[in-house]
Amino acid sequence: MTATERQDAHEFALRVYQNMKHNRAYALTDATKMILGALGKSVLLRRAALSWDAKVAAREMEELIGAARCIGNKLFAVEA
Repeated sequence: MTATERQDAHEFALRVYQNMKHNRAYALTDATKMILGALGKSVLLRRAALSWDAKVAAREMEELIGAARCIGNKLFAVEA
């Protein structure tokens, strides 16, 4: 993965997270941002493989963050 691809994935994931209701983007640590970027890259790769549009990829990213929250993972704490 190139530095540009890594940055694009990070920006995509962070943008999705910041648009979620009651997000706590201000409280993300560097490690959490790195994890968020990795999840973003996986969604973008899946988007390319399945020919999804950007809205579908954003929804998938929101679902991943929501799933992490539901299993008790506070990495991406979002209030319900």
